[in-house]
Amino acid sequence: MNWDWTEQPTLTQSEKAAQLGVQPQTLAYHRRRGTGPAFITYGTNARRYWPDHRTRAEQLEQCHD
Repeated sequence: MNWDWTEQPTLTQSEKAAQLGVQPQTLAYHRRRGTGPAFITYGTNARRYWPDHRTRAEQLEQCHD
C-alpha cells in the first residue's frame, strides 16, 4: 500500500486499541516487538496512531527506502 506518511497520526493508544478491539497493553506489547500498527512518539510517552490500517513494518520499510 502506498500511504501518505506526511499525514499526521491522530489517535491515542486508547482510541486505536478501541478501534482494533484490543486492550491498550496489547499495543504496548506490539510496540516493543516492532509489530502492530504504525505510530509516532512525541516526547517520551505521547504516541499517536493513524486511523487507517498501516502497519509498523510498512512504516519501517518506508524509512529505509
